[in-house]
Amino acid sequence: MRLRLPDKIGDKVGTFPESSYGAHLVTLILDDGTRIPHVRIAGCDEIVDDPLPGLNGVDLARIVDVESEV
Repeated sequence: MRLRLPDKIGDKVGTFPESSYGAHLVTLILDDGTRIPHVRIAGCDEIVDDPLPGLNGVDLARIVDVESEV
């Protein structure tokens, strides 16, 4: 199963510089302020690392923001 970011977050990731060809390195921010660093995103919305430590069992709708690590 592919994990995809909510549309508004994916749109923001698309504005970030790439960390490698077609990929972005980001920190995810959840609705309770939890930060999940070093998340690789392919394209603009596909979470590459699965399972992702810190995100296991978390509803992806809880992702409210994202920051570039590049």
